[in-house]
Amino acid sequence: MSDQPWAQVDLERLRRARRLCLFAHYHQDAVVAEHVLRYLQALGAAGFTVLVLSTSPLPDAECAKLRAVGAEVALRENRGMDFGGWIEACLELFPIEAELLLLANDSVYAPLGDLPAFVETLVDTEADFYGALESLEVAPHLPEPGSCCCALPPTPRTRLPRSCAHRCPRWAASLRWYCGTRSA
Repeated sequence: MSDQPWAQVDLERLRRARRLCLFAHYHQDAVVAEHVLRYLQALGAAGFTVLVLSTSPLPDAECAKLRAVGAEVALRENRGMDFGGWIEACLELFPIEAELLLLANDSVYAPLGDLPAFVETLVDTEADFYGALESLEVAPHLPEPGSCCCALPPTPRTRLPRSCAHRCPRWAASLRWYCGTRSA
């Protein structure tokens, strides 16, 4: 793992992105699976600039695969799992100019259809939060945080200055709870 995960990341490209995806990644064998590359390509086709936050010690050849599909790559220690990576990225990047911030991970096999059309269908409806969350496995339910993707449109609550907690105390509290840092 790099002790400077942001050294090779184009932070300004990410901050200026029209649509930004923070993509949590882990593979026990330190590789990038084919389904991940297909997912990242579909995200790019849907207009997202992608930052892959990997907690695997990816060799240069695997990082090159991610960059070949247009992703920025940050190799980070596994602190807080997916939510920890998303928080770390928010603290590094915010404020951002994105109209959508997508939180996603590699445990979702996507796209199963036309992802750009799906995203456009979502954003055609005005909302504070969009998500592809429902699971029908066993019985209909919302899956655990981190096994879903969600997008936040630009509102005063999503244009955070440098701290996720500043204008989104409930969201930040949920992230802190998930990451095991329950203090306020």
